[in-house]
Amino acid sequence: MMKEALVIFVLIAGFMLLLCVTKIILMKKSIIYKHVEIGKKITSWDYYNQFDGNWFFKEIDYDKLYETTNDEDILIKKRQIGAYKIISAALFIGMILAMTIWKIINSLN
Repeated sequence: MMKEALVIFVLIAGFMLLLCVTKIILMKKSIIYKHVEIGKKITSWDYYNQFDGNWFFKEIDYDKLYETTNDEDILIKKRQIGAYKIISAALFIGMILAMTIWKIINSLN
């Protein structure tokens, strides 16, 4: 019973991790295309489906961007992205711990 619960936890945590990473990427894209690359036209397909690791690790200077635009939405998204990064890290660590416990349980049987 314990092994099944761990597997279910890992599957749910993996799905939630995927959602968090997707949300971070979409928020970063919205900031970049709204305030930095204003003239660049992209399609909805590119906005929602063209994901890669570069977007997740892309650094944005939120404070400098806020100084030039005075848009409160930038600061709100900065806090939200920070929260989603913390949640993503916690989910990832939880998945590692669950799989470690699963491996220990398997070795005892």
